[in-house]
Amino acid sequence: MIDLESKFEVLETEVKEINTNKETLKKNLLDLIELEHILNKTQGFFQEVKRMAYCVCMYNAVVACSVTEL
Repeated sequence: MIDLESKFEVLETEVKEINTNKETLKKNLLDLIELEHILNKTQGFFQEVKRMAYCVCMYNAVVACSVTEL
């Protein structure tokens, strides 16, 4: 009977550890999902900045050509 009780205690400790690990993994997953969202937003921001810089560059080139024609 004592052997059975000690096995039960070991199993109980292992189950508690598993539950703690599960909660840690869930938190880590949520953190990673949040970071992925932030990275996607940041990527979109820099793509928009790059597009706008290209438009400004093209505008400046057109303006420069117009000025030299005068």
